[in-house]
Amino acid sequence: MKRLWGILCIMVCCTGELSAQKAAGFKGWFINNVKIANSMRTLDLSEQPAQLQLTFPRYQAHSYLVNMGIAVILNNNTTLNYISDLNVEYHRNTLTDAEQNNFSAGYGFKWRFANAGAADYFMAGDLQYLYNELNATNSLGGTFLLTLFRDGKRLNWNTNNFRLNNRLLFNLAPFAGFQMQEILKSRQNGMAGFILRPEFSINTSLAFCKKAGPPYDKLLAIFCNYTGRDDAINTTSFKEHYTQLLHTGINYYLAYSPFEVSIGASFNDGSDPLNGRTQQQYWQVSVNFLK
Repeated sequence: MKRLWGILCIMVCCTGELSAQKAAGFKGWFINNVKIANSMRTLDLSEQPAQLQLTFPRYQAHSYLVNMGIAVILNNNTTLNYISDLNVEYHRNTLTDAEQNNFSAGYGFKWRFANAGAADYFMAGDLQYLYNELNATNSLGGTFLLTLFRDGKRLNWNTNNFRLNNRLLFNLAPFAGFQMQEILKSRQNGMAGFILRPEFSINTSLAFCKKAGPPYDKLLAIFCNYTGRDDAINTTSFKEHYTQLLHTGINYYLAYSPFEVSIGASFNDGSDPLNGRTQQQYWQVSVNFLK
């Protein structure tokens, strides 16, 4: 609960009343250097919004849906080949059959390591400390994903493809790489050990804008994201084999500044072992934030 309020306080601070000069300076810094999303492991246009839903009944237990990551960019210069950040993520869901309560903090990066004409080759990754509250598991983890950025006359990758006078935006973002996780300590016997997971993901979205941009203010967006992974090396006593996660749905947009705010409905099927999410299937409605 303390982690949740800490993350929410960071969001509220951006609209807080400081002195006029300090507020203006902080607002500029916040806009340029702070990112809010579901997770920080992809490039900008393929990021999914943070999700939030809280219920506080008078006589029953509280319920939470929080999928949120906040990153502070260390070197905010889009001309650089290497951009890094410090980030925290919190994933908690008490509204499903299997509860999720996972916290992580660490260092993230996006590295443009090669260029070939209209295409740029990127590695997106992070090094993190992770804590799973449900079984008191402490881990060190790393994710390293390769992808292609292409902005040309044909199909673009990791950037928008424009149709209907720039009112229809299509985005395709493929990733491939691996995860590493060293489980240091756990309440559950046999859980400690090393896991190497080759991983791939395909993220797609189709958005309808209010008018021809820029700016491209979205009215409605349909998305479909699929991730697959396998524990190629696993020295723990719990074998995962092939695991997958499907996240697909629709978002209706309410605001664009300083946050992109939407109401979303999604279908979710699968698991995410690194973030403490076990195999399950459910529908979900949430308020979403993206910056």
